[in-house]
Amino acid sequence: MKRGASVVIVMCFVLASSAYASIFNSSKQSVYVDSDPKGADVKSNKLPRAATTPTSFSFSKGGDISVTLSKDGYVDQAIVVNRSVTPSFWANFLWAWAFPIGMLVDAASGSMWNYDENVYAKLEPKKIPSESK
Repeated sequence: MKRGASVVIVMCFVLASSAYASIFNSSKQSVYVDSDPKGADVKSNKLPRAATTPTSFSFSKGGDISVTLSKDGYVDQAIVVNRSVTPSFWANFLWAWAFPIGMLVDAASGSMWNYDENVYAKLEPKKIPSESK
């Protein structure tokens, strides 16, 4: 009986001392989107509805985030928001026996990622074909 309780205590300790990115970082983030000229339509795979620049929106971390900006008279611009692994994710390696659990939790929750907080695009005017004489 004491051995079973010891195993449970050790497992609780392992779980509590891993998944550092989930402990120190949120599984949600927001991004601010702006353009020149302002007033461009914003669509994203993480945005539930269309918006207009400047705008910001929150999303659950995980996977690629793409943003498309469009405005009449301008060329549409698609942007993939840069992401990087948060430094706290690497702390999972401090506990050699627990790092696989921590890494899996952080990856599944999306907490291991940090995304750029600002997206800016300078939209190019559409070229009007010249008429030949």
